[in-house]
Order: sequence, then C-alpha cells, then structure tokens
Amino acid sequence: MWESIRMLRWLVFMFFTGGAAILAAWLADRPGTVKIEWEGWGVDTTVGVVLVLIAIFSIAVSLVYQGFLLLRRMPGKISASWRNSRREKGYKALTRGMVAVAAGDAGEARRNADRVSQILNDPPLSMLLSAQAAQLNGDEEAAEQFFKEMVKTKDTAFLGFRGLFNQAMKRKDYKVALELASKAYQGNPKSPWVAEAFLKLQMRHGIWREAINTHNDMLRNNLLNSNEANNFQSALYYQLAIQSLDSGDKLSAKSDLKASIKKNPGFVPGIVELGKLLLVDGKKQKVAKLIEKAWSINPHPDLAKLYGKTCGSGEKIDQLKHYEKLITRNVGHLESRIVKARALIDAKFWGEARKVLIKETDELVDQDFRAYCMLAELEEKEHGDHKASRKWLDAANKIPQGPLWICRDCGNAVSEWSSFCASCESFNAFVWQQPRHISSTSKGIPLAKNLFTQKKENEAADVEAAQTFSSDNAVTEKNKEQNDQQNAL
Repeated sequence: MWESIRMLRWLVFMFFTGGAAILAAWLADRPGTVKIEWEGWGVDTTVGVVLVLIAIFSIAVSLVYQGFLLLRRMPGKISASWRNSRREKGYKALTRGMVAVAAGDAGEARRNADRVSQILNDPPLSMLLSAQAAQLNGDEEAAEQFFKEMVKTKDTAFLGFRGLFNQAMKRKDYKVALELASKAYQGNPKSPWVAEAFLKLQMRHGIWREAINTHNDMLRNNLLNSNEANNFQSALYYQLAIQSLDSGDKLSAKSDLKASIKKNPGFVPGIVELGKLLLVDGKKQKVAKLIEKAWSINPHPDLAKLYGKTCGSGEKIDQLKHYEKLITRNVGHLESRIVKARALIDAKFWGEARKVLIKETDELVDQDFRAYCMLAELEEKEHGDHKASRKWLDAANKIPQGPLWICRDCGNAVSEWSSFCASCESFNAFVWQQPRHISSTSKGIPLAKNLFTQKKENEAADVEAAQTFSSDNAVTEKNKEQNDQQNAL
C-alpha cells in the first residue's frame, strides 16, 4: 500500500516538473518583450523574467502572511499548552488521590484532593475526592457537606445521593436512607443499585404495596431474572396479606393471598394461610383442591396437616380414603409416603404401614426421622414390644430431624418459614430441604433388618388388616343405617 502511494507521489512530481520544463522551454523560444514605464522610470525585460518576479513576490507575500498568523496565534497556543499541562497535572493528582482512597491512605488522599481543587477548575471531581478523603479521616460531617454540595449540581446529584445514602445506612438511619433512595430512584429508576436499595428499604419499612410496584418496575426495566421474579412477588403479596390480617381486613388478605398463590402455586405459607381463612368460611372442598394442586408441585407436612381438616368425617378410615386423593397427586415423593404411613397407622393397618415405611430390601424409607418414630410407634401398638420401640427411638436420635427450612444464602436452618432470614436478613430465601451437611442417599441401617419380621408375619398382618378394614367398613355402614332410622323416627 505504502509503495503505491510513493509511486503515485513520484508520478505527480514528475508530471509537474515536466510541465514546468516544457513551459520554460516554450517561453525561451518565445521570449517576447515587456516594457514598463512609471514616473519617469522604464523597464524593458522579457516575459519569462516577469513571471519569475511574480512568483517570487507571491512567495514573499505568503511567507509574510504565515508569519503574521503565527504571531497572532502564538498567545492562544501558549495558553492552551499551559492549560493542557495544568489539566494533566490535575488528573494525575486525581488518579493518585483515588489510588490513595482505595489504599486507605487518608493523608495522601487529602493532599491530592487539595491539589485537584487548586489545579482543576472542576468542582464535582474535587468534591468527590474531598468527600472520600474526609470519610477516610473519619470526618463524616465534612463528607456530608461535600455530598450535599454535589446534590445541588445536576451532573453529580446521583453521586451525592449515593454518598448521603451510604452514610445514612452506616449510622442505621433507615428513614433518611429511604427518603434518599426514593429521590435517587426518581432520577434514575433504571439503575440496578438504586432500584435494589429502594426495594430493600421499602420491605424493611413494611411498605409492601409500594415494594410490589417497585418490583414490577424493575421487571419492566429488565433489572430482574423473570424466572425468579414470580417467587419473589409471591412472598411480597404474602407479607401484604399478613399486614391486612393484622389490621383486620380479611377480604384484602384473601385477595392478596390468591395473588401470592397465582404467582407461585407451590408457595406453602400462602396456601396454608389462605386455607385457614377459607376453612373458617366452610369452604372445605375449595381448600382440598387448592392443597391437591400444590401437593403435585411442592409437598409439605403443613399442607398435609391442613388437608386432614378438609375431611368431612372424623373416622380414621374415612381420613385414610381422603388422604389417598392427596397421595395420588405425587405418589413417589417422601412426604406422600410419610402421610400414607401416618394415615395407615391411625387406621390400625399395621402391616400396610410397615410396607410403606420399610422397603422389600429391608431399608428404611429415605432415612427419615419421622419414619423411625412411626416404626417405634408400630412396635408399641402392634406387638407391645417396648424394647424394640426403644431401639427405633434410639436410632432416631442419631439422625437429623430434617428436612427443614434452609436459607439458600447462608445455610441457616429453621423449623418455621419466615420472609426474612434472621441470620443474613435475606428475603424469601428459605427452601424446604435437608440441611446441606446431611446426605439424602444414606443406606438403611442393620437395625431395620433385625426388626423386620418374617414375611409370613407380614402376610398375616396384612390379612388381619384387610379383615379389620372390611369389618370397620361394615360397622360404619351399620351405624349409618341406624342413624338414618333414628332420624326417620
């Protein structure tokens, strides 16, 4: 490429040089005569000499003009060079000051802040560095004054609000922090930091309706993961419902709980709270359908406990039949097997309950604490074997009483769900699972095999259970007929 450019320049030079030579030769063959007379003076010369004199005069005029422009522009260039040098020194001082702030060197930061203020005519930059230097020196009042001055300037208002906000949070003045976050959010709602800080403070102050609106704005501005937004909003609506309940507004509470469950159909706390309200209104069937839908998504003991209250009869056999509808929604889940075993024990179907709790391989179901306790109960009620029951209870004491509500941010484990983690203050961070340090794939212990009786005994127990089931059904039908007769009389 460069070779081509050089060749082109050479060709242009040769063209003009050749043209000048041809013109000079042509004028030499045709010298002509030029005569000039002026004020008694006379000049006789050739055309070529006149052209040369004109060229020399033009060059001289051009040089004089360039010299004039140079002299005219010289002060401006000198001033610009001085300003550039000063600006460069100022920015070097600003850089050194920011490095000093990052390193925690308060003295160096203060010195460079003074240099920036003296050299640069840029108050926002000098105020920012001065405020940070003041904070390093522990002079919070001076830093606050710098931040307040920054708020007055449009270009630095956001940085000023952030500085004042951080100071308010540091001294735990959450009311002032909320006001500052609100102003910053109004000026820059698409800032992830501002929106998140504003939302957290709204939740801290229990302003749940406004928090929901802010969360919706964040979703529209693409500041949130849409897959997690529904679960978060479900917890927000739940807190809004609890607030309504505390004020005695059950109608609003129901509406908010329905909105919570709509966002997350498997949200256990919301379903339980709404179920309680609906049971008061006598809507058992609606509560049952609500729990059955949630059970297919997120089985939980609290749902099973509430589901038992939706059964129309208090008979244990009817309860068992009622629970079968729930179990079929999520047959293979541990919670379904625990519920089934509990219902079978209550209905005195010992053999069937044992089959649910102990697999054919003589291993306990998922090493669950509740399974151990129910097997101990079986030994007591079925065989009256206190020694075997005690062995099961001793074994139960060696395993964790999980699952629990585990905070996914810090690992804090609690037995009851809450919106905020008491350990790390994370919102909606609890999930129902085994604690992280507990293995969920542990093998069955030898005790299970020792206490697992012979198959013939199990078969006999199953036959007895079936007979009991039939006889209990017959008794129930007979009692029903007698009640009908009495009512007719």
